[in-house]
Amino acid sequence: MYLHKVVFCNYSYCTIGENSEVTNGAPRGSFFAYNSRKEAVTIADLTITNLVGESELLVGYAKDSLAIKSAVNGDRSLSFLLPKSGVNEHAFDLVEEESVIEYDGHSYRIKNVTERVVRSTPVKAVTAPHVFFDIVDDFRYDTLTTGFKSIAQVLSFIFNGTDWSFSVIDSFDTVEFENFGNANCLDLFSKVLERYGAEFDLSGNNVIIRNKIGSLIDLQFRYNHNVKTLNRTVDTSNLSTYIKGTGKQREDGSYYVEAEYTSPNASIFGIKHAPPYSNESITHLATLERNLQRAIQDTPEVSIELEFVVLKDAGYTKPKPSLGDVVPTIYEPLKDLDLDLRVMEIEEYPESNKAPKVVLATSKLTLADADFSYQKALLDKIYDANSGRLRYNVYDEAVKRATEALNNSLTELEYPVGMGIIARDPNDPNRFVALRSSGLGITTNGGLTFDEAITVLGVNTSLLTAGQIKTNNIQIIGNDDLFYWDGNYLIAINAADPNKFVRLNSDGLYVAKGALTVERPDGFKTIIDGYSNFNVNVESADPPFRSNNLTQVGRFCATTSTVKEDFNLYSFRHEARYLKLDLAHYVDTNDFGAYGEIIVDLLDAGNTNLFTASFINGIGGEQASLGRVYTVDLGVPTGNAMSIYLRLRSSSDLKNVYLRKRRIWLEG
Repeated sequence: MYLHKVVFCNYSYCTIGENSEVTNGAPRGSFFAYNSRKEAVTIADLTITNLVGESELLVGYAKDSLAIKSAVNGDRSLSFLLPKSGVNEHAFDLVEEESVIEYDGHSYRIKNVTERVVRSTPVKAVTAPHVFFDIVDDFRYDTLTTGFKSIAQVLSFIFNGTDWSFSVIDSFDTVEFENFGNANCLDLFSKVLERYGAEFDLSGNNVIIRNKIGSLIDLQFRYNHNVKTLNRTVDTSNLSTYIKGTGKQREDGSYYVEAEYTSPNASIFGIKHAPPYSNESITHLATLERNLQRAIQDTPEVSIELEFVVLKDAGYTKPKPSLGDVVPTIYEPLKDLDLDLRVMEIEEYPESNKAPKVVLATSKLTLADADFSYQKALLDKIYDANSGRLRYNVYDEAVKRATEALNNSLTELEYPVGMGIIARDPNDPNRFVALRSSGLGITTNGGLTFDEAITVLGVNTSLLTAGQIKTNNIQIIGNDDLFYWDGNYLIAINAADPNKFVRLNSDGLYVAKGALTVERPDGFKTIIDGYSNFNVNVESADPPFRSNNLTQVGRFCATTSTVKEDFNLYSFRHEARYLKLDLAHYVDTNDFGAYGEIIVDLLDAGNTNLFTASFINGIGGEQASLGRVYTVDLGVPTGNAMSIYLRLRSSSDLKNVYLRKRRIWLEG
């Protein structure tokens, strides 16, 4: 079969190849290839692009072989058989390892191609995982600081700089991490799902994070031997109802936290011990208790593989299976056991009449009951039941304008074939609202773009006017900063350094790595980038703690001693990093190469000498020394009491060394 021309039909019109005819009534989004006998063959929307960027429409594959597999927090892949033919010989060689296949809005990267010849026809068997798994090639060489992190903070560390963004839909507790990083991004993402008990789905290049994907199905599935199944397993070998665990171990051999957990199902199965659990990163009891409940397998591991038609016959309400859907199940051998099976795996065949295969398996997650009273409370704030009207509140003007625009019939409705409903502005035909099965969109440029839209994927808008916004998570991704607001805290993270952030919650404001500047009403900055802008004075001993070998010579103290003599003692709290000494000093005329030495001995509260710093001075004559500032690095501030001895000596007992202290302080 040789390709003669191609027709692409979109909505109610068709674009066609050269010298071809318009085809009416074609399904939206369909491709038609015409062979030399002018026979039309439907072509799926599938393209192949190799590593050098060559891209072709891929046709002629065995349609009943095209399969898409997906699993909760697991496999997402596409596979098919491709026999070489006249209609695909132009694209056949592009089907190779690392080429990308685009199908139904998703991209898959070919990782395995098996080639064989069937009756002189070359055939390729292709397996292509979703391109999301390419993050295995992204590596995080740095690590997050130790401590409790929100899931948004950890995910931003993983996905920043990749082709993927993320949206956290549900609320998650903070989780304690230690040395998290130094691994590929896929491995780190897998650990995040495990630690937070999260699940994910993909929408375009966005990773959607939820406590649990899927929904509760309104049916009761009866598990017995009369159900037509392809495969069924029930395994109790890992069943346990009691577990004991420990957290991080101290140097003396004890643990920061220890806990135990007994499942309610112990009343059914008795006490069955699970292997002890240990996690060196945990130092808080609540974290350990949560991990123990996740680690235990307190129900039989049930897995049932069946065709989707069986579920539909049982009352499954969706037209096609969805990952994560919960199917309440009667478990015949143990009627007292509430067992929820979930759609954990799906294998579907989108271009054949074969029914999808689904795998139902036990879930360790529980469903949260809907809080209808809370929803009613929200409704009461905007709806007056007595008058039957919406309430006006702080955004009166916005509501009034929107209401008047509708009530005054500023729009007109159109019903174009295949286009849903169009509400067009009579004063500007380029401004209209389009209502279709895919969603609601608003355009100002005749439909070229819909900047304001509501679809199954969410809401896009350039301006939102609201009196209240109630949400679990907000995230704003900038070039330099990442902002997240979830149920734990408001946090702003430096995009280039995940350990530099500002965090706000009821405990207060926490600033990591000196990102805080505080300005007074008069404009003076008291803290700059985390450093105090105050000069912290150092207190001197009074009367001076001074050696007898020092004599007063004008404004200076002098000595010819060749051993260090005490000039004075100074005390302070270690509340800044740097000790600043503004000193003036000199020696007698340097006829014999004599020099003076200024010594700083640092002591802690127990008079233990921490270190000694010295400054050599060979300057001769009082006029040669106008004073200079010396800096001593005290290390990271501890707040502990400290003191210093300021001392001096001469290299020659024939020459005086002179010293005057102008000022000493702490800063930085």
